[in-house]
Amino acid sequence: MGPDRPLEATGATAELVREAHAALDALAGLSDNQRIALGHFAAGFSYKEIAEMLGKTETWVHRHVAEGRAEIRRRRE
Repeated sequence: MGPDRPLEATGATAELVREAHAALDALAGLSDNQRIALGHFAAGFSYKEIAEMLGKTETWVHRHVAEGRAEIRRRRE
C-alpha cells in the first residue's frame, strides 16, 4: 500500500491496517538480536542455518527467537 494508492484500492480493510500497525509496533519493541533472529526464522531458516549465517551458536539463536516470540505475544495481549 503506497502513498499513491487509496486504502480501498489495496483491498485492505481498516481492521487489517490496525493489525499490521500492531504487528509493526510489536516488532519495534524487540531487541536488535531478537528482531534479526526472529526475522530469519520467520523467513524459513533453521536455527542451524541462522547460526551459521550470523556466526552465532544455535543456543544463541534459540534464545533470541524464543525471547522475541514471547515479547510479541506479551505485547499483543
